Amino acid sequence: EGSRVTAIIEETVPPPAVVEDGIPTNLIAAETGFITKVEVQNGNPVVKPGDSVQAGDLLVSGIMDNKVGESRTAHARGQVYAQVRTKLEIFTPYEQSDYVLRGIARRRYLRIFGVEVPLQIKGIPDGPYRVEHTAKEPQGLWSLQPVTLREDCYLLMREVKKTVTPQEAMRQAEKALALREQDWAEAKIISREAVGTESPEGYTLAVEYLLEKQIAVEAPVRTEERQDIPAPEGEAR
Repeated sequence: EGSRVTAIIEETVPPPAVVEDGIPTNLIAAETGFITKVEVQNGNPVVKPGDSVQAGDLLVSGIMDNKVGESRTAHARGQVYAQVRTKLEIFTPYEQSDYVLRGIARRRYLRIFGVEVPLQIKGIPDGPYRVEHTAKEPQGLWSLQPVTLREDCYLLMREVKKTVTPQEAMRQAEKALALREQDWAEAKIISREAVGTESPEGYTLAVEYLLEKQIAVEAPVRTEERQDIPAPEGEAR
């Protein structure tokens, strides 16, 4: 309804690329927080509940010792939960736009042998619109040919300006906040402090959260870490 949501996270590391199972990895902290639970399926845990970590800190090492005391690398797996702080700001302007339907336009295309051919001269309509695509398989003898008929239904919209009251702007901001919190299905909200502020342009809802969430992400074992591992006797590096 016109609200703008801004997430402010104290400190994070960029989302990691997917690492294949056979590649040695560590688990590092995606965010700064206070460790509450450590569950390790593979690897050497280096943190415990009660520890504080910064984004990028090592949580579970992929360097492990075997039964005879020799070091090896492994693909670390596990979950590390921590309490983290997050801020959200939701701004809802008083001046907003609605869109009302002003008409419908249809455009049809025939796709044959990989080439799409328009069945009318008119192109895409001007102005704001929403479009729905429908593909149909031809009937009769045409069904034996590599032919597809596509119809685009354009819902032509007209922009209508409106002004909402501060109370309505607050309601919209709270609705947007509730939808944003639904995205945190894997996190537990421990506490939240919300402050609403009115300005000549709109209403701002600022919320500070304390969350408990899983913060461990995979990161490849660095070359210098692997070089520190002594080679087993009788093997070349």
